[in-house]
Amino acid sequence: MAEIFDRREEIPLDGRDADIGRLATRLRSAGWRVAQGDGDRIDAVHGSRFTFRMFGCYTQIGRRNLPARLEIRREGAASALLSVRLYSDEGWYLFYVSEVTTAYEELLHKTLETVRDA
Repeated sequence: MAEIFDRREEIPLDGRDADIGRLATRLRSAGWRVAQGDGDRIDAVHGSRFTFRMFGCYTQIGRRNLPARLEIRREGAASALLSVRLYSDEGWYLFYVSEVTTAYEELLHKTLETVRDA
């Protein structure tokens, strides 16, 4: 099992213009490493597999370094919708604990808040 978390959300822009450059800057300030941020899409990575393996989801440093990937696409008529997908990138584990999913849920909510505020 390579991924334990994969969620998609759609964010309506309600007449606002989605400035992908500004959104990429906000994501960088929230700890994401933006791999691609141009045109109608953003691809970003978060955290570190190594640090997460060493500290786990029970410590603050482990939760700050959740390995995840983020895809944001501008979609819809006149680009009135942002499609956000966040999925885990922690690699293979022998077993999983439910707290890891909870940690990814928290990361998703923080990231969606950042996207909505940008």
